[in-house]
Amino acid sequence: MKFVFPIDGDVLNRSEGRTEGALLCIKVKIEAPEGSSPTVNGVPCRFEDGFFTAEVPIEKKTALEARCGGETERITVYRFDDAWMKYRLALDDVIISLREIAESRPASIFDHPFFGFFRELNAVYGTKTHFNIYYTDEDGFDLRSFPSDYRKEFDAAHSWMRLTFHARADKPDRIYRFAPYDEMYSDFHLVNNQIVRFAGDRVWRTAANGLHFAETTRPGSRALRDCGSDIQIGYFIFDKIGDPAVAYYFDREQTSHLATRDFWIDRDERIIFSRDKLVLDQHKPDEIPSLLDRMCETCPEGTGTMNFVTHEQYFSKKTKYYLPDQKERVLAAIRWSTEKGYSPCFISDVAGTDMI
Repeated sequence: MKFVFPIDGDVLNRSEGRTEGALLCIKVKIEAPEGSSPTVNGVPCRFEDGFFTAEVPIEKKTALEARCGGETERITVYRFDDAWMKYRLALDDVIISLREIAESRPASIFDHPFFGFFRELNAVYGTKTHFNIYYTDEDGFDLRSFPSDYRKEFDAAHSWMRLTFHARADKPDRIYRFAPYDEMYSDFHLVNNQIVRFAGDRVWRTAANGLHFAETTRPGSRALRDCGSDIQIGYFIFDKIGDPAVAYYFDREQTSHLATRDFWIDRDERIIFSRDKLVLDQHKPDEIPSLLDRMCETCPEGTGTMNFVTHEQYFSKKTKYYLPDQKERVLAAIRWSTEKGYSPCFISDVAGTDMI
């Protein structure tokens, strides 16, 4: 006997059942010997379409117990109600704009077009932006050279801006794929200590982290958790040879499962994993609305929270990656979200970290 839906650690949203007051009633599906009489939380199951099902109410954190004869299986599932109809915007690989500000010393960080654009998004749409930053670039600049002159300005923007650790550097690719605990822990503080120095204590305070390439060992993820990052965000896809990619330490089965979810909790490690839904620099502006519509139609259980991510280098004319319509790609996702009724958020404000 085993649970087919949900599975241990699933975070359920209201598309997966019916609401009844404060409860979400879902149809639990289990495998059990045909002809048996299993129950889930005391509710007798019906046999349909090859599985046993029972409708069970789900609270914020709910233990499900299936019984069949002398056999018992238990799992725990969750609801993050505050994460329903929310969107999140993240910028990866941030270092170019920091170097340019350090070199030119504008009167305001928002005089730089990169940061100025995201302040405008906040003013017009209320968008909150999470910047994942490197410690150093490939030309020798590192965060120690960024001045503390803008500390008050960063701090004043903490209601809509977060700066957090992304990686020590852009290269090598998949930099933390085999990282031990100590390397991850050290690199996190290498970056974070500088953020606190030049931007203050409030602008980095979030439980969410988008690691560079989102691949590491179980001890590496554990180190991020111990640094306060118990929400870890990736793509949860497969590479060209069918191996999990941008998926932390997950195996194929776990990656396939995460590919359809807003959140999943590794209860052994006490880590919440969340999935980026669209990499904005990979799609033209006029393609984005229809892509998002299709996601909502085909996978409602994975689109209660829309995580959008893009990369700083696509904004910079100094790089080979520059896209003239990059701002329009971001705007297309934000406008779609606003029109569909999604509200901006920091993911750490809507995920139930207190429940793990």
